[in-house]
Amino acid sequence: MRNAMLVTALTVLLFAPLPAFGQGVTQPARAWLGVGLGGGGGMEDVGGAVFMAQLVYQHSPHHLAVRGLALGEVTSDSGSPNVGELGLLYGRTRMGYMGHVSAAAGLALTAFDPCPNDDDGCIILGVPVVLDAALRVFPVAGLGAQIFGNLNAEASYAGLAVYLQLGWLPVRL
Repeated sequence: MRNAMLVTALTVLLFAPLPAFGQGVTQPARAWLGVGLGGGGGMEDVGGAVFMAQLVYQHSPHHLAVRGLALGEVTSDSGSPNVGELGLLYGRTRMGYMGHVSAAAGLALTAFDPCPNDDDGCIILGVPVVLDAALRVFPVAGLGAQIFGNLNAEASYAGLAVYLQLGWLPVRL
């Protein structure tokens, strides 16, 4: 008898909230600018310091970003190509009270100077992939980290950047 009451109580507690999921609870949208630094590297001697900036709009579960990235040697001219990337990414996000996690991919114009297979510069289409996590420190500021990569025909690369988030970051309901 006691076990039957326990099972009934657990069933009620676990499944009573289910109708609320069908009501389409709306989460607040977030819009922010992220600016950060990091490091990266890849094929054909691509590598060095990273400067990253992005404009992001999130409305759970959607994540839309315009993202720019510069990758290259800061201190010396070692002959390794400098890389610039400007892309549009779409993905999914999971927002919580303290921040978010997201995964996104898209298309980017990717520029190399010089091109790894040529002495001149080149601009090609790349596929950026981003895994992102950020903590909301204040209603208008947060700190995040991003693992990124770019798959392209010249020299694919990957790296890590940490960034400052500035914008509208309301608390998830």
